[in-house]
Amino acid sequence: MFLLGAFALALSVTGPYPLLAAGPTLLGAGLIALVGAGILTMWPADGGVPSRHALIVVFPWILAGFIIANGALDHSQEVLHETVALKQDFGRTWDVVTVQSWRPNRATESLYIKTGFSFRTRKFVGAFFFPGKPVTVGVRIGAVGMPWLSRISQGYNNFYYP
Repeated sequence: MFLLGAFALALSVTGPYPLLAAGPTLLGAGLIALVGAGILTMWPADGGVPSRHALIVVFPWILAGFIIANGALDHSQEVLHETVALKQDFGRTWDVVTVQSWRPNRATESLYIKTGFSFRTRKFVGAFFFPGKPVTVGVRIGAVGMPWLSRISQGYNNFYYP
């Protein structure tokens, strides 16, 4: 149950309402999963389950629901930012597009695009974001204040999220 919750937490960070700060959030989710798994595996199997251990099991599910609610309940206006692609790293489950930042005191932004199974309304497999080319990034504030990506596009590569 805990491992499924940790998996659901990782999926909620990158889709269907991908967080703008997906990289650090995924790292935090991974650390939560490791610590939680360590605590649960150290507990004797023949003993009863104390309430704090039950909370550890449902904690990833609560966080995943919180992240999904952030996007699903968001009624803010989309803010479009024109920026420039710097590089793209390809992965099995998501690609990371690095762009020049539009936010003060930041040089770059790392945008995570889901490439495996997807919640997107439109999916373009094998999309490339060419370095030096303009990119449009849509951001929404989030119902609980966690900014998320509503779109990223460059030429024919258009990713729209719900």
